[in-house]
Amino acid sequence: MATVITQADDQSSITVPSGTVVELHLAENPTTGFQWSFDEIADGLDVVEDRFHMAGTPLVPGAAGVHEWRMRARGAGNYTLRMKYSQPWESETAPDRRFSVDIVVT
Repeated sequence: MATVITQADDQSSITVPSGTVVELHLAENPTTGFQWSFDEIADGLDVVEDRFHMAGTPLVPGAAGVHEWRMRARGAGNYTLRMKYSQPWESETAPDRRFSVDIVVT
């Protein structure tokens, strides 16, 4: 069983039972150079899958899509996840967007 977290869950707290796979889905358009990256990921929260899916049919080069991460907690506890949407080579520029969520595993 998986719990899906989206942009609508920004700055919230999500409670899931131990053993649950947590999926994070965020809209992204890497052809613009902007991409999501981890600003902070709590120790004990393991990323087991990282993939990008282009949106739309037919698939069009340069189209936006959804970046998905599948994560699993090593045990019960509170886990903080913070993301930033930026162009990685622009280290002096503030991120275009931020995302954060607290994951409570019971």
